[in-house]
Amino acid sequence: MVTKFSPDGQNIIWSTYFNGSLSQNLSIGINSFAASDAGEVAFGLDRAPDGLPLVSATQVFDGAQTNGYIAKLNAAGNGLEFSTYINLGGASFATVRGLDVSPTGNVADTGMVGDSNSLPVVIGIPGQSCTMNVSVSERNDGYVALFNPDGTLSFSSCLGGDLADGSSTEQLRGVAFGDNGDLYVVGYSAMTNFPVVNPVQATKNVSGDREMTISQIDPLTGTLVFSTWFGTTSSGHPPRSGQDYDSFSSFSYLFPWDIEVDSNGSIIVTGTVASLNYPTVNAIQTNMAV
Repeated sequence: MVTKFSPDGQNIIWSTYFNGSLSQNLSIGINSFAASDAGEVAFGLDRAPDGLPLVSATQVFDGAQTNGYIAKLNAAGNGLEFSTYINLGGASFATVRGLDVSPTGNVADTGMVGDSNSLPVVIGIPGQSCTMNVSVSERNDGYVALFNPDGTLSFSSCLGGDLADGSSTEQLRGVAFGDNGDLYVVGYSAMTNFPVVNPVQATKNVSGDREMTISQIDPLTGTLVFSTWFGTTSSGHPPRSGQDYDSFSSFSYLFPWDIEVDSNGSIIVTGTVASLNYPTVNAIQTNMAV
């Protein structure tokens, strides 16, 4: 379902079910969404079922893959401006995770592809591929896609490394448009060779851990303008259930959620952290409360 309330919260402007012709198929529903300044609403579904409506679609449902789904409703909520499946691969953990809508109605989407995906590459980031490196058991990769207001795919690329370090997991979790038209993405990687450009942190801090990645992309050329690791300085974490500080990895202790860009071009990321060693600067709280 999608519902739009008035600014004071007292009235429903519009409210709608959203389903397909095969409504008996299981879907976990809308898990990401964004709205434009004009009131258009874009949303994404993980593991989307067959039978959802298609308007100016880039891809159709593929029963051999895990399918994501991206749609944009008009400001009145009574019409689809575009809607499409995206074929994310055979792995059940392939996902649609982050969405943003620009003031002009472009839609950016991020998530994770698995092996055997057929995500179309448009322009693409040089040196990046959506083909998994089977020699290191690479299972997934982050991706970012940009749709024009009418649903035309104008940029699409995977982004990640291909040399595993304990785990091979990667995902892009959030995306934002900058005023300059660039795409800003945040995610995580457990690879050793995630591409960096003018980085704040050039390498992973802790071998075997998953760490945050932050990147700025020019979608007109596929250029990585800026790209960095950003993680805890060591794997120390508060004791839990009698365990010592190093008894298990901090894999689950740094989890990025979203990204935004202010009018000055400054990048803001959010997430959860349970490490004692997250870098703080001019902090209102310098230490984890334990």
